[in-house]
Amino acid sequence: METMSLEFLQEINKVLIKEPGVLATIIATRGSTPRKPGAKMLVLRDGTTIGSIGGGCVEAEVKKEALTLFDTPEKKYALVKSYLTDFLAGEDGMICGGSLEVYLELLVPPGRE
Repeated sequence: METMSLEFLQEINKVLIKEPGVLATIIATRGSTPRKPGAKMLVLRDGTTIGSIGGGCVEAEVKKEALTLFDTPEKKYALVKSYLTDFLAGEDGMICGGSLEVYLELLVPPGRE
């Protein structure tokens, strides 16, 4: 399981005090994946990301789903299942072929719920 660095925690803490963000955490992997469970990425409303869960098509897919949480107040959580074999390795330059599950959680600064 991957661990978060102190720098990552400090950076997202600074951001989350001011504005909401969606924390994406890899919770399970199977086969070959770029990152392992515990890897995290914060997605902001403007699409900016902090951290990485592996890059490429997976991050794009997760980011797209994360952005929907900002516009759906009653939905604060989501689960994204991504199968890296769904993307053509030759076209995207991918060398992975596993699958992963990413848990998304909308985090809102205190007093802005």
